[in-house]
Amino acid sequence: MQRSAGLGPPPAIVSVVTPDTPPPTVPPAPVPGTGAATVPIAHPPSPVKATPPVPPAGPPQIVVAPAPSVAPAASPQALDARALASRAVTREIDGDHAGALQDLRTALTLEPDASRRAAITRLLQLLDTPR
Repeated sequence: MQRSAGLGPPPAIVSVVTPDTPPPTVPPAPVPGTGAATVPIAHPPSPVKATPPVPPAGPPQIVVAPAPSVAPAASPQALDARALASRAVTREIDGDHAGALQDLRTALTLEPDASRRAAITRLLQLLDTPR
């Protein structure tokens, strides 16, 4: 539709050139303004409707959230071995090396699965070796 109205790019011409045929000649694109003349249709201006001014917004409301209750750190007895191992990794990342080792040792005593105990032991060895 844009090409037929003279607004789009000229159509692409695809041809196969063989050594025995001369290359096709492509007519140059018309210079803008030299094609079929189009006259814009004049529309009468639409009346401007006045909108009432928007009243200014009131002051912002500040809502104060209640202070979060500070729960005491969960005791090792209340946590299972997986939670302790996870907390140990978090503590090590946060820089609490001693707390991480303590959590891993407690998790090792609480873990009933032999393969998980072996994984916790390897993690303990990794963290316990001097750097």
